[in-house]
Amino acid sequence: MDDYSIWKDFFDTIQSFPDWLKLLLALIPPALIAILTHQYYSYRLRRAAIDHAAVAGERGCSAVRSAAYFARSTGQLPAGSGRQERRGRF
Repeated sequence: MDDYSIWKDFFDTIQSFPDWLKLLLALIPPALIAILTHQYYSYRLRRAAIDHAAVAGERGCSAVRSAAYFARSTGQLPAGSGRQERRGRF
């Protein structure tokens, strides 16, 4: 029991996995990083559009609505994501 290594046991276990499972385990971390990066930057783009509208002098709900429209029309915000815009007076 003196020469037991948890890492040796772990890598022996990984080597015994089928190839499709090894591929899946290799693709999960990069996919997770890509998804989290996409979420972070899409949030930053939406916030920048809203802040830009507020600085440009628009007021109230119309600033948020026009910023969301600007972001969606320029392709910075996918359609159907985020909160739904109100239709009507406000």
